[in-house]
Amino acid sequence: MQEDGVCTACKQGTLVKTTVRRMNGFVVVVGFILLVASVIGVLFGGLGAALSNYLAKESKRSPQEIESELRGLSVSEPLIQRILAGQQLTSAELSELNQQQQMVVAKETIVVMAKKAPSDVDVGASGLVLFTSLAGVSVVVGIVGWLFIRKKWVFLCTKCPAVVPAT
Repeated sequence: MQEDGVCTACKQGTLVKTTVRRMNGFVVVVGFILLVASVIGVLFGGLGAALSNYLAKESKRSPQEIESELRGLSVSEPLIQRILAGQQLTSAELSELNQQQQMVVAKETIVVMAKKAPSDVDVGASGLVLFTSLAGVSVVVGIVGWLFIRKKWVFLCTKCPAVVPAT
């Protein structure tokens, strides 16, 4: 803290330079909530946009490529046919697979389902737009939150409640 002169209001106290919140306590709490929500929204939006981009690339793979990858991991033929048909596997069927097979089967099931989307819907592009919009809105909300929690420099009197704006 920096001391700067005598208080002009009471003529006894010393003015001390310090920071205070620009808004009242309730608005500051709302600002922190908005800031936390903004960070979560930006993270979720960025992750979703990246995953949408990945899904768009993966959905361009042919059924033959998917089938050969599953065969390479020794997944049984009936399961491969069910996956290519877009059918969900039961938990009993999944439990028969090892962890690496389960991960690839889950990925390929999502890819096959994305391929089954209506032809006028580009899954990757629509997801990218949605999640990028979410991230953009979250940035704006974060700026509002930051404005609510900002501090300002003032001079406070040590004897009376006088507050003088610092310039």
